[in-house]
Amino acid sequence: MKKVLLTAVVLGAVISFSFVNHAPEAASQGDQVLLASRGSGA
Repeated sequence: MKKVLLTAVVLGAVISFSFVNHAPEAASQGDQVLLASRGSGA
């Protein structure tokens, strides 16, 4: 289970970085959505 959570966190970080690289303004919203979905999923 820990490996699954770790993988999810790593993927989330990569997605966040890609958002930051492509669209800084959209990144903040994307991070909030990711954090919200993570909180609900966890």
